[in-house]
Amino acid sequence: MKVLLINPPVREDARPTVLPWGLVYVAQSLLDEGHEVHVLDVNAYRWSPEEVLDRISKIDFDVVGISGIITVYNYLKWITLEIKKRYPEILIIAGSYVATPIPEVIFSKTGVDIICYGEGDITAKELFSILEKGGDLTSVNGLMIKNDREIFTTPPRPLMKNLDKIPIPKSAYELFPMEIYLHNGSIDDRGRIQGSERALKIINGDINKLKSFTLLTGRGCINKCTYCYRMIRGMRKHSVDYVLEHMQYLMETYDVNGFMFTDELFFSNKKWINEFCDKIISKNTKIVWRAVSRVDMVTPEILEKMKNAGCYWLTYGFESGSQKMLDEMKKNVNAEQNCEAAKFTRDADILLTPTFMVGMPGEDASTVAETIKLIRECKIDDAGIFFTTPYPGTELYEFALKKGLIVDVEKFLGSLGDANDFTINLTRLKDRTLKKYRYSISRAIMMNKLEKSKDSKSFRKRAKYTWNKYYYMLGSLVYMHSMNIGLDPYIKRLVINLRKFSRLS
Repeated sequence: MKVLLINPPVREDARPTVLPWGLVYVAQSLLDEGHEVHVLDVNAYRWSPEEVLDRISKIDFDVVGISGIITVYNYLKWITLEIKKRYPEILIIAGSYVATPIPEVIFSKTGVDIICYGEGDITAKELFSILEKGGDLTSVNGLMIKNDREIFTTPPRPLMKNLDKIPIPKSAYELFPMEIYLHNGSIDDRGRIQGSERALKIINGDINKLKSFTLLTGRGCINKCTYCYRMIRGMRKHSVDYVLEHMQYLMETYDVNGFMFTDELFFSNKKWINEFCDKIISKNTKIVWRAVSRVDMVTPEILEKMKNAGCYWLTYGFESGSQKMLDEMKKNVNAEQNCEAAKFTRDADILLTPTFMVGMPGEDASTVAETIKLIRECKIDDAGIFFTTPYPGTELYEFALKKGLIVDVEKFLGSLGDANDFTINLTRLKDRTLKKYRYSISRAIMMNKLEKSKDSKSFRKRAKYTWNKYYYMLGSLVYMHSMNIGLDPYIKRLVINLRKFSRLS
């Protein structure tokens, strides 16, 4: 069959850096079965709607597949309805997080005919075999099928126990614009890697030689955080040898020497990470890498080994400095572990970028103060700060529905972004107050960053610190007052546009 796979645009104010792994593995699965696969990677190319439709009109296809995260719902709705308008007989299949948790909305508001839930690359083989040769779709596990009156859901597909049976997607890579993802990932990482002397040494001190690419080493997550949607429960990892073989292929084929492990939780098994690091060190593999870990998994000894294996940057989900909020999230860690992990990571000369959330149910002035205190005491000078958002499929989403905070589900879906933007208030605080709290957390991080140069022996650095300090304080004052009169969204949009302009120029 002739299959058209579409990757919708996401986070359009940022460079696309992460390959759409769900579509990559589906594409490889279909190629292995002899199907003809075309890929329209809108996220990579950022084509206009008119150009997308023009490109679709020039492709010969029998079936359309589309997937993505929940924030691409608006785009999925638009593109599937446009395709149905032009090709009413074409079957449209959706998968991943944009479709699985909200089948009623997908089937009633979009042009999607079938939802594939679970591991789509496995289901795709059976599904497309039946579509091509004929047969009963309801015999395929892992599907939701739209009919006149109700949604028919087939049994869930058993998870593949041995992920090493999944082939490295060598043929699928050729369908995607690898040069875009390699370029963008490298640009983003070069700014960070300058902070790590060891990482620079591995790439011979030439920052321009860094060529970064994303990679998955497993599927799922061991945690049950209330704010996180999990299509697949539990954690399964490829063997270390499989991952190293995959890395070697990318190194030889695309000259990759930097890896961004984009697993939801890269560090979930100490035995695995020890073996991974030991083999990289023993083979003297010249690579650098970054990943995501939990604070209760790291120790000074394992961080030292990770650094020696090329790790230069770690991200932790700190989320809060308040134990009350951490318990509300079901993080199963304590605030002291956050600070301890920060110290261990810094001592190992590994860059640290934790994430924080503001706006969990029960958030108030005291819990925000605890977060700011942790940031100041642990000297966190770089972090991602997000508004708590109840994405479909999470415990928080059910909480928001039960409390009547989400009245029009489709309108809510259409408003979702990547949690940088304020969408919904789950607290008893005023919206304006919640926004101010988020900014206060951001300000604490920025002050830590400025103070790094406060005691410098260089007069130039000290003078720059003094200037930046008062400039930032003035900017903070203006921005805080802009919130009082509702101008903050416009100021934020102005800043984003200026960043876009500077990037283009």
